[in-house]
Amino acid sequence: MLSVVGTVAGVLWDWLSDMAGTDARARVTAVGTVVSVIFGFGGLVTLILLVHRQILQTRAQTHTETVAADAKHDAIQKRAQELFLKLSNTSAMTRPPSASAPCTPLTTLGTNTRGGAGR
Repeated sequence: MLSVVGTVAGVLWDWLSDMAGTDARARVTAVGTVVSVIFGFGGLVTLILLVHRQILQTRAQTHTETVAADAKHDAIQKRAQELFLKLSNTSAMTRPPSASAPCTPLTTLGTNTRGGAGR
């Protein structure tokens, strides 16, 4: 990248110094033009790097949020499965099939998930 800037600056300097000839004012203007081009190119590269950095940070933040949401969803599913297994074990052994009081935590948990109770 630096070699490209050096090459462009060298070619620009040769071209502008040939056009300026021996006139001192024209040579000062040529030097100012070359310096402006170099700084402009440096600013452009800096801007591109900052935009790239922002894009990478946005992607990383989105990924982190997605992973956290997936982990929360997995924890909810695991808890629902544990409650279901506990309910099925206790109701099969001790309660008649019409006893629905232990189902209340499952129903509440089911309405708090993303898909609702009918998922």
